[in-house]
Amino acid sequence: MMSVLKGLEDEQIRKEKFFTITAPTGIGKTLASLECALYLQQRIAELEGYVPRIITAIPFINIIEQSRRDYEAVFGKNAQVLAHHRLADLSFSTEEGEELPLDQRLLLTEAWEADVVLTTFVQLCHSIFTNRNSPLRKFHKLAGSIVILDEVQTLPEKYMPLIGAVLRKMAEYYGTRFILMTATQPKLLELGDRLLGQSFCKPIELLPSHREYFASFTRTQLISRIERKRNAEDFFSLFLDTRQPHQSALVVMNTIRRSKEIYQLLKKAQSEGVLRNVEIFYLSTNIVPWQRSQVIEAVRERLADSKGNPVILVSTQAIEAGVDLDFDIGYRDLAPLESIIQTAGRVNRHGKKGELCPVYVMRLEEDAQYIYGSHHLNWTKKLLEMYQEVPEPLFPRLLFDYYQNLAKHLPMDISRDLWNEAICRLNLEKLNEFQLIETDGVADVFIELTEEATELADEYERVMMATNMSFYEKRAVLRRITTTMSQYMVQVRVNRLVDSQLAEFAARGGVKANFLWVSPDQVDAFYDVQTGFKEAYLY
Repeated sequence: MMSVLKGLEDEQIRKEKFFTITAPTGIGKTLASLECALYLQQRIAELEGYVPRIITAIPFINIIEQSRRDYEAVFGKNAQVLAHHRLADLSFSTEEGEELPLDQRLLLTEAWEADVVLTTFVQLCHSIFTNRNSPLRKFHKLAGSIVILDEVQTLPEKYMPLIGAVLRKMAEYYGTRFILMTATQPKLLELGDRLLGQSFCKPIELLPSHREYFASFTRTQLISRIERKRNAEDFFSLFLDTRQPHQSALVVMNTIRRSKEIYQLLKKAQSEGVLRNVEIFYLSTNIVPWQRSQVIEAVRERLADSKGNPVILVSTQAIEAGVDLDFDIGYRDLAPLESIIQTAGRVNRHGKKGELCPVYVMRLEEDAQYIYGSHHLNWTKKLLEMYQEVPEPLFPRLLFDYYQNLAKHLPMDISRDLWNEAICRLNLEKLNEFQLIETDGVADVFIELTEEATELADEYERVMMATNMSFYEKRAVLRRITTTMSQYMVQVRVNRLVDSQLAEFAARGGVKANFLWVSPDQVDAFYDVQTGFKEAYLY
């Protein structure tokens, strides 16, 4: 990668605004992309007389904190590294190391006042596609910056033409440079160029020999079992037939309902002695983030213990990208090809478990249709029916065919409508239709699960009722409290709560809040400590 960058002439450094890194999972893209960005930063400073800010956008919060630790280890005290997301801890201090007042820290965090910024796709995109003052506070920081977009395949396909077009214009008008990074490079820029009505301009690939890297890895293989639909019992039979007793297994389902059903089926088999000497864990957005972190850490410790029992983890897509776990075998309900390959990235991740460890792909009834569009699923099915078994060296060929077909037939109505109305005609109300993550019809539920959760709720009520705090000070303190409280929150579909008898938070002590509440004495009724919220069957 560095040799490619060092081979660019000064005029190319000035002119080129788009770079891609296409590489297998687990190869070290995080630090490699940072080194590339730092080199670009140095060349731009020499040629253009300013030092670009480095902004890294990541799809999931759990990856940000790990990346933050990696970045801080690189920079030490030589640069201010800021992590900005809805759970950010607002850690900001002066050059002398003095802690700033909380309201100032909030302002500096939301304005991205740092040399290096780590943030989420949600924060980045909703700072661009918005008509609200607060998110726009940091918009100008994108001008002249180097923006690393990690795992770009996770962007919703309906917005890819729109986002691709806007990135092109930001590069043209603001001088922003972009590094797009993934193991499964989607055609984000190609779709953007199509929306703009211009011919595709290829970015510079920083790892032009990436096919050789894919070919050199024989860690996993996809094995298609999608020839027929299966129910939970059919899956269990396949599981018993294909998994060896010593193997740690990852099972990824599409819906929370199905994942809970499979988990209970495996636990029942364990209690009956069918599955012996194994530890079974469950992970999904149905359990609170505080508990999710505990599960991931417990699974990581068990997997690292060569003398311990094997592990079975039943999960939803929450496990796919960025979670550094390493299983012997995998099972994935039918999903778009990029999601299947992301799941494969959690199997034999470090290449120490032999060759071609299997990842079985099945069809659990119609579950996939609830989550994904038929466009992606149909092309994935066609390719899997064609190949049946796909060793890792063939992943790039499969992905190329997959994205080629998607790009040719992808509906562009939503992106085109937002581009024409919201961007070109400045219909700012139209921007409200842009939602990177669908939140309509979803409610936050605070589970008062631990003593810490109780203390946080008490503090929230005290601050809300305080009369001796300024507006900005109270806003900053509440932001800090609700950030920590969100570790005990789950999001559930409102239509699933109609008959649930869940209380408003105001029922706790008369203080209003925009979330619902499960009291400590109601936890057993509404929340299972193993599988999470009992009524949150999210599709």
